[in-house]
Amino acid sequence: MLLKFKKIKDLLKNKINLKNNYLLFIVVITISIFVVYTSYALFMVTKIKSGVYNITAGNLSVDLISSDLTNNQITVTPGEQKEIEVTLINQSSVPVKVILYYKMINPSSQTEEIVIGYKDKTAIPPTKDGLILKKNGVDPYSSTYNLIIKNQSDNDITIEINAKIGLTNPVLSLGSDEFYLSLALTVEESLDPNVVIGSLSDWEVSEEM
Repeated sequence: MLLKFKKIKDLLKNKINLKNNYLLFIVVITISIFVVYTSYALFMVTKIKSGVYNITAGNLSVDLISSDLTNNQITVTPGEQKEIEVTLINQSSVPVKVILYYKMINPSSQTEEIVIGYKDKTAIPPTKDGLILKKNGVDPYSSTYNLIIKNQSDNDITIEINAKIGLTNPVLSLGSDEFYLSLALTVEESLDPNVVIGSLSDWEVSEEM
């Protein structure tokens, strides 16, 4: 009788352990799916109104605001230099990692005659490691950048300015036709020892942050 009771007790214990392990497995899978979904979900860019574009990835949302862009693009004529202002605002209820990048539309590849980048040290730039914007309503949940585009070629150029977003931990990568932004220097300036590029620690936080 005692042996039978012990077997029943062991059986119930095994069932409880199995149930707990199953529940733990479900929780782990659910969390993993959530992380993957919010980190690598299809990026969508939606035009809210003129100069305001909403970027979403899963349940993350960031507004890219610039009155200088038309459908996230800008055209620069030969010999022209344009300055544009771009503001990123985190609309999410959680912190978001942001990477600001550009893409050549016309021509499809960049040459030494085309210079694109940050105009000056107005704010800590979102480098390839990304910039963390805090959740909406908690400073700094937005940041503004001044960009400069120099067209030293003989033809019009069209460039797309955009951003990729994700959770704060995963690494955000760009496509083969997308490029990180840095200081806007010509080839001659980048080779000039008198031009000080500086390091990331030299950049100052803007008042908007």
